[in-house]
Amino acid sequence: MLLVSLAVGDLLLIVFTVPFRSTVYTLPDWPFGEVLCKLGEFIVSLSLGVSVFTLTALSAERYMVIVHPMSAVHRSTVGVSSSLLRTVLVAGWIWGLAAGLACLELVAARLSPGPLVVCHHYPEEWGDAYVSFHVIFRFVVYFALPIITIAFFYALMARMLIVSTKQMPGEGGNGQAAKQVCTTRHIITGHFRHESSQAIDCTDNKNYQKEEIH
Repeated sequence: MLLVSLAVGDLLLIVFTVPFRSTVYTLPDWPFGEVLCKLGEFIVSLSLGVSVFTLTALSAERYMVIVHPMSAVHRSTVGVSSSLLRTVLVAGWIWGLAAGLACLELVAARLSPGPLVVCHHYPEEWGDAYVSFHVIFRFVVYFALPIITIAFFYALMARMLIVSTKQMPGEGGNGQAAKQVCTTRHIITGHFRHESSQAIDCTDNKNYQKEEIH
């Protein structure tokens, strides 16, 4: 569902923005009126927000699957309807947040007065302060915070995988770590339906560890 949301956001950008933006290079001025000027800027920001926030949510979802695989398995067995509802709510929250942030473009975008009509999103009467605010705002909200969040989750995933790999050769108190890594491997490869094969593979892995110790 999150991937569908990401695809729809990109499709909106291609269908409703690219054709109008191309007129900048083919026509002397903006021929579509102020409504489409505002709508075009709104969709650009909406698509940007949906794409960035969805990628951030996907990193959090992958973190839960890899670092807490047993919790992910439990959620998958609770019911498809509840899991789907949770994903739909997350996607709806992402679209709502992106639309709310993009409303700024609806207010700011307008046509320039004069014989040469141009659609721009920096009103002259708002001054240079708004230009600086707009640039910094987009950098922080659409780049800095998401990239820090994504990097944080992937760093935690890398740390968990490195620590689990180091714990694999031992037996003792590392049985839980071996079981978690085995479960994670099957979740990543998508073998949820092969529970019997998973059990055999984990058992063989444990026997192999005992042979290494002896």
